[in-house]
Amino acid sequence: MAKADDKSAQIKALTDEHYERIKAAGGAFSYINEYLHHVIDLRKKYEHVHIRERRTSYPRMAVQMAAVSAVIQSKDQDYDSDTKSNLLMMSRGAWIHSAGHYDDPSNNSSTSEVVEGLNPQAIAMIEKGASARRNKAQQDWDRLIDTDVESLFSVAITGHEFQKPLTKKERWQGYLALTAFAVVIIGYGASHWVLAANTSSDPNTDYGVTQRMKAIDRINNYETLMSSTARRAGFFKLILDWPMSPTKGEQDAFIDVGKEIINLCNGVNNPDQVYDLVNEVRENISLQDKNIEPYTRLQSLILQAVQRHNPGLCS
Repeated sequence: MAKADDKSAQIKALTDEHYERIKAAGGAFSYINEYLHHVIDLRKKYEHVHIRERRTSYPRMAVQMAAVSAVIQSKDQDYDSDTKSNLLMMSRGAWIHSAGHYDDPSNNSSTSEVVEGLNPQAIAMIEKGASARRNKAQQDWDRLIDTDVESLFSVAITGHEFQKPLTKKERWQGYLALTAFAVVIIGYGASHWVLAANTSSDPNTDYGVTQRMKAIDRINNYETLMSSTARRAGFFKLILDWPMSPTKGEQDAFIDVGKEIINLCNGVNNPDQVYDLVNEVRENISLQDKNIEPYTRLQSLILQAVQRHNPGLCS
């Protein structure tokens, strides 16, 4: 337990240090802009640019935290489509490139930020590892940035997505880092809305359905955290209750799916059963399913999702 607590304290100290870096630069946008220009300058000086993680002023975690936060902030700004596209491209580039930073041995006494003085074979091995990490980072970004930014932030902090699943301690660390970002970069009062799932689209469109599934995920994440009885859980609950608590829109989205289940499934009215079925729908819903007459799009998808696991339960 003592070792685990020490690790948590180290992660907390590290994230605090990175928040200060981002603030000192003028915010997330400024930080990733500085990083990308720094990489360009290094490429002018060195034939091979492999940034050593222990010697850089732009650590991987800090760059990736700033990259995700920049995208989150851009969604709340009144930017034109070209500006948002450029910001997204810069954030993505910073996320991917920083993943290739080289973690050299701790006994390496070199003070250079860039790996140098090695033979071609050693450089090739370093490049192979960096390329693999960048490819993985690109896949994570492209898969999660539009659908599960909380998990992407968790990848930056802990190296894991929420769905792995994480241990409770890792989940807290990811939530804590995401909340701390909201407090330091955006402001505690705004974090409740920044982290919330948007549920404004028509529920009978695929985009609207996706929004409602995201709302269900948010509510389940919150319930998982707040129902924990593990050691020190109370401290994390106190910090995270407001930013992670579901908004009225998210609660309404969850309830709307529950109402549709009650309407579609005869005899289903027990609250616990409805709650379980909502989560069952979340697990089994597929936008590839076709509409079923005379049902709406949302009803059709719910009906087929329930039937996959409980054939005959709904008509």
